[in-house]
Amino acid sequence: MVVWAPEFWEFPAWAAGADLMFAEAAGWDRRIRFRGGVGGHAYVLEVGREAIRHGVRRLVYAHIGRPCLRAMDAGLRPQWGEWGREGRTYALSCPGR
Repeated sequence: MVVWAPEFWEFPAWAAGADLMFAEAAGWDRRIRFRGGVGGHAYVLEVGREAIRHGVRRLVYAHIGRPCLRAMDAGLRPQWGEWGREGRTYALSCPGR
């Protein structure tokens, strides 16, 4: 199962067990709240922990925001998962086919 979840405040339970998850990466080390307090963005350090807890097999960070771009420029890397790269192809194998 492939999951596209580029924006969320709480980790989406429906993504549990995904083989590949493209996930939120707007914030690096803290959440970003939407104006008016209606939702917002989780942050990479949290998303990685939650993805592990929910059994996601491969995590690719998409929707990369300025806080993450600054972290990347400083040489920081997520504890788990990988940065998405423009133009990159992601493939899944289909056992038994």
